[in-house]
Amino acid sequence: MKKAASVLVMTFMLTSCSPKATWDYVIIGDNLQLLSTVVSQYAAHIEQDQDVEIVIFDASEKSTPASWMLRNMQYHDEFRAAITNAEVITINWPLGSVDLPESNFIKGQCGGIDNQDCLREGYAKTKEDWAGMLDAVASLRNGSPTIVRIMVAGDWVNETGFYGKQLSVEQIEVFNSYLADMQDFIMADADTRGIPVLLVFSEPYFNDQTPPASFFQSEGIRLSDMGSKLVADGLRELGYESIVLK
Repeated sequence: MKKAASVLVMTFMLTSCSPKATWDYVIIGDNLQLLSTVVSQYAAHIEQDQDVEIVIFDASEKSTPASWMLRNMQYHDEFRAAITNAEVITINWPLGSVDLPESNFIKGQCGGIDNQDCLREGYAKTKEDWAGMLDAVASLRNGSPTIVRIMVAGDWVNETGFYGKQLSVEQIEVFNSYLADMQDFIMADADTRGIPVLLVFSEPYFNDQTPPASFFQSEGIRLSDMGSKLVADGLRELGYESIVLK
């Protein structure tokens, strides 16, 4: 009996001391994830809730357009491998995708009788790039399930100077109209693919009202720890169900 007891104790000790599983977490996006603590806070939630260790592969870049990210998914071997092997992927559409047309609109050089031709063309192109990005992720996953979550920023990005633009009321109205259409496109596409979406932030601070200053750091651009926590907590509330991308 003593021998049997010692074997049981040893087995328990070996099991309890075994290393945690490692999950790879790939970040695809821009300032929303890059210039905040959203990622680190969400990773901490996953580690706590799933009893794993998170390894982060950061493919987010400041002001990088969706077209660049799509090319990286197509030709950057390390990026492609990271997506292929990831247990968790968070994605947000980079507003830098329309930096050039928005700049031309502000200068009055956008074309058309309403000075908006370049905005229409720019948003049409970035919709193609966004769909191409998700197609690329689906192709790299090749039917393997993973936790994929999409974050959609509200029109506060145009009102708070989050992306470094100080705009007039009229310019904000124009930009918000195009952004609203892009938001609808992203959410409809995500629904078709079965990807859960998190609004940043939930109403009334998505499109209805400007978020409180406490959601941002002192310069009013980067998300504060409080703002980041709201996003990370929102991602946590979506759960951890893996999906097979369509």
